[in-house]
Amino acid sequence: NGQAGQLRGAYAPGVFAHMVVQQPHGDSTFVSPRKSILTQFALATDLGSTGLLAHNYLAGTDFDHIRSGPVVYLIFGDGVLQRYSVTELFRFQALQPNSPESSFVDLQNGSHLTSTSVFSMIYGRRGDLVLQTCIEANGIDTWGRLFVIAEPAELQHGPEPDERYALPAKHRAVRIGAMTDDGPQRRDDQRDRHHQRHDGGRHLELDDHHAIERAHEERRGH
Repeated sequence: NGQAGQLRGAYAPGVFAHMVVQQPHGDSTFVSPRKSILTQFALATDLGSTGLLAHNYLAGTDFDHIRSGPVVYLIFGDGVLQRYSVTELFRFQALQPNSPESSFVDLQNGSHLTSTSVFSMIYGRRGDLVLQTCIEANGIDTWGRLFVIAEPAELQHGPEPDERYALPAKHRAVRIGAMTDDGPQRRDDQRDRHHQRHDGGRHLELDDHHAIERAHEERRGH
């Protein structure tokens, strides 16, 4: 869209290629209900990091396929690319899954942490990229949280990766944060309400799902 500094897309070679939207002003709980769309987390920006949120039954299903080492590219409105290298993955169990103030258990070492501690630890990484989605387990959609951490890396000269990506095949109803879920009908109703609320003019340009590939091809042509 030509807007310098506005994040418009993200892709990880061989894993995903998704558009990025920003949260509506003042609504830090909004997560896009649309396929292949990531949502930039405004509160992370306030701390100096870049947070991307996605429902696990949509684009977030790809986050669990990322391992340490691979790269993630962010694409901005003016075609600028920022390269990140994945360094860490964190998985937490939420002890009160549907509460915004839930305490958490680090699944790697068993330590107990408050929601404030987890937020500061994950998003207080100035300059880093964080991918967040929920973990479903034991029949609970919001059982836990997955965070993928990536650090800035220099762009290497030469041709960019030329992979093509399939859309996620797995569609499980998982909520980001502390949203409740009362079954399939409630999921459908909530998705419909989200569409009615957020599918206004500010999102019309997002119907073009080839913007990432266009920016990639234009960069290769220079």
